Order: sequence, then structure tokens, then C-alpha cells
Amino acid sequence: MLTLDDGKINFHRARCCQCGVCLPSCPTDALSSEPNQAGFFDIVCHHEACIVCNLCVKVCPPNWLPNDRATEEQVRTAPGLYLAHARDERIRWMSSSGGVARTITSEVLAQGRVDAVYSLLYPESQDSTENAADHNGPRPLPERVLPTGEEVKGTWLTVAPPTERIPCSMYRPVLWGSALGQGHKDWQRVLLVGLPCQLKGAERLLKKLLPRTKLFKVAIFCRKQKVLGHTDCIKRMMSRPDEATAQVYYRGAGWPGKSGVYAGGQPLDVDYFYNARCWTLPACHSCPDCLGAGSADLTLTDPWGIVRKQDDPAGSNLVFAWTPAGKELLAQLDSVIACKPCGADDAVRSVDFDHQVADKIRAMPYHLASETSAAGWMRGFVDALATWLAETQLRFMHPRSTPVRMQIAIMRGLRVGVGKITGWLSGKSKR
Repeated sequence: MLTLDDGKINFHRARCCQCGVCLPSCPTDALSSEPNQAGFFDIVCHHEACIVCNLCVKVCPPNWLPNDRATEEQVRTAPGLYLAHARDERIRWMSSSGGVARTITSEVLAQGRVDAVYSLLYPESQDSTENAADHNGPRPLPERVLPTGEEVKGTWLTVAPPTERIPCSMYRPVLWGSALGQGHKDWQRVLLVGLPCQLKGAERLLKKLLPRTKLFKVAIFCRKQKVLGHTDCIKRMMSRPDEATAQVYYRGAGWPGKSGVYAGGQPLDVDYFYNARCWTLPACHSCPDCLGAGSADLTLTDPWGIVRKQDDPAGSNLVFAWTPAGKELLAQLDSVIACKPCGADDAVRSVDFDHQVADKIRAMPYHLASETSAAGWMRGFVDALATWLAETQLRFMHPRSTPVRMQIAIMRGLRVGVGKITGWLSGKSKR
């Protein structure tokens, strides 16, 4: 997070959401990024070049994120709730869950519905080939991309890219918004695909850079981002600790998908350790908006808790349409995206407001180091302890091992129990 203190721009590592929107906001290029030992990026202000215009602070999402809270009422009153998937089965199988984001990104450009799309993109590869199948049947793994010295990065697209260049969910830090400043003022309509925090910052910046351009926004549901410790764990589990970070994939091969490295090895089922809340980006502890209801036209997520993976192995997305523009976009893409209505109760259960969202909000004061009750402190402390224990075990043990699975199950139960107790105490204190 960037703040203006005593006439200087200061960076606060524990609150940075890694959106990267501040970088193109600076008119004098006084900001740069550097990787840190915590597994993500620091933003560096070169004060000799800074003119203290304060624009970087104004577009920095963590400055107002703690006040933007996702609510159950937002879901229940959403204009549209759907289960959807790409009609192209190849795209569906290679995606995180359903392939809707990939399809929207390509089709709005192919059909000329927008002038440009801003999204993450793999660099072009001289050797891009698809792995034919995983070890459990004819399920295509994500496209193999051999980067030409570049990383996945945010990019403005004006022509529909090959689908293999659009990444699945990235469970590591990526400065998504670093190229937003390369947009053109003559564009009339653009589509942004990103996390809720990224879209919030981008909207503020683009109102200044592209004031006449209409923005359509597709949010990817996000409870937490991951630092590089998560990627390092995958490499260790695949017995390839020295593999390049760019060679790790996180989702794909059906739903809920596989993690691994392109060089080979037995892929990991994503649900072995994703639910342990390990290696969370510190700023995510103080972000209560997983949905982006107030900043996006559509939000896409996994249908956790309402669709069994054995019933839908190819995958589907749970889609929230927040605006008439979002509903219209889905209707326009009916030929390539299949949709069916989803009930509000199912959507609420999938987002898990009663436990994960509510618990996170109750623990926020602990992570923000702000004034909190004993109940709130207890909730935050248990959450931090459980995360530390799981991370420590996963540094030395496989996520399938009995000790890891027992510890994660025990701490998950403790979290739920403490969440109920603190919720009851909070309700009693209000009365």
C-alpha cells in the first residue's frame, strides 16, 4: 500500500495487494518494483523523481478496501446467478473451472464487441504444445508454454489470442496492472479481467487515462492471493525444487484441476493443500471483498459446495451478473457459453458467507493491528497459528501425508469452533 506521509510516498509491504496499478499511474516513472524475500514484490519510490502528485495513492486499492465488504445480501439480490461453462470442451478442460473467462476474453475480441481486453497473458512461445493426457485418463493438461525469457503479465489485447496464452488462475504474485498505461484514448469500449482489488484500482486509474472509454469488468472471485511459498511447495512436491517458477501450473485438467510442473511428474490434486490457507499474501487478511459486486459487471468462481467433481469433471463456473451489461454480455455469447440459472441459496452456500467470509471479516482487526475485542483477537490469533503450523509441515511433508491431513483437519475444525464462539460473543456484546 502506498501512502503520502510528511511529503513523501511510502510503501507498506503488509498492506500491498500486488495489483501493480500504481506503476503506470506515475507521470514521472518514479515507481518501480523489486522482488522481496517474503515471496512477492516491493514497490520502490525514487523520491528524486517523484513530484508528489499523489495519484499513486489515490489509485491504490488497500487505502479503501477494508470498507468494501462482500455481503450475503449482494448475492441474494444479484440480477443474475448462473452455472456456466464454455461450449468448447477443449477450453473447458484446460481451464480452472468451466473456461468462461477464457472464452469471454477471446470472443469479445473475435466478435468485435470491444476494442481491447486487458488480462494476464503468457508470452508468445516458440514451442507451445499440449500434453495429451494426465495420469488418470484423457484429460488435457494446460498448454505447455516455454517462455522466451518473459513472465506472464498484464497485457492489452486488440486481437483474440490463442487460448493457450490465457493462463488459468495464478496462485502467485503477478503485478497485473503494470501495463495499464499503454491503453489508447480512442478506444470506445474495453474489457478488464482481473481480481476485485485489481479492478478497483484499474477503474480509478483509467478514469484519468481513458476518460471517454466505457469499461466492462469481469472479476475473478478471490478469498486470498498466494506468495511464492505456495509455488515452491508445488515444486518440492513434484521433486523439482529448482524448476523455474514460470514452469509451474496451478489449475487445469478438469475440475477442480491439477497442479504441477510442465516438465513432468505426477500432478497434484489442487484440494490437497489449497484449503489450508497457507502462504497467503499479507494484504489479503485485510480485504473483505471477495466478490467485487460494486466494481464488476460479472464475477466468476468455482461452484464449491454445490457441484460435486464426480458429477462435473470438466468443470463449470458459478457466475454472478451484477449489472444489466453483465447479463447482456452473457446473452450475446450464448453460442459459445452455456448458462443455466443457479439459486440464491446455492450461491450463498458456495461463497461460504457463514464461515470463511464471516471469519475473515471478524479477524481483520487483528491483522490490521487496530483496536479489537478479545473475541476478535482470539479469532485472528487462531487463524495465524493454524496457517503457521500448516506451512511449517508442508515445508517437510507431502500434502497427502497423514500428519499434514490430520493437522489441517484439526485446525479447520478449531477455526470453525472459534468462529462460532466469537460470532456468538460479538452478537451478545451488541445486545
